[in-house]
Amino acid sequence: MKCDIAAINVSRCEINAPFDGKIASKKVSKYQSIKPQDELFEIVGLDNLEARVVVPSSWLVWLKRGMEFGLSVDETKTTLKAQIVQIDSVVDPTSQSITIRAKLIKPFENIFPG
Repeated sequence: MKCDIAAINVSRCEINAPFDGKIASKKVSKYQSIKPQDELFEIVGLDNLEARVVVPSSWLVWLKRGMEFGLSVDETKTTLKAQIVQIDSVVDPTSQSITIRAKLIKPFENIFPG
């Protein structure tokens, strides 16, 4: 009787994501007990991908928010169009670099979060 109840509960188990995307990380292990509302996965949407790019601080003289540029991705050997969303306000004193955040402009393929 107990096995029948467990089988029924498992057959009704369904996980629905709140949006389309890719699983970036798994938060639980196989056979781990969980409670309702526990986080199982980190899901990253593919509609609004962003990149963090480290650039020389000397570029600050011409970098502007909203500027579009080509972002070369070594792993896929592709260049994507991106637009600067944010320019960090702190220069790394050792490397004389700064981090910018850029939004990837569609269309893009073979790009995964992480």
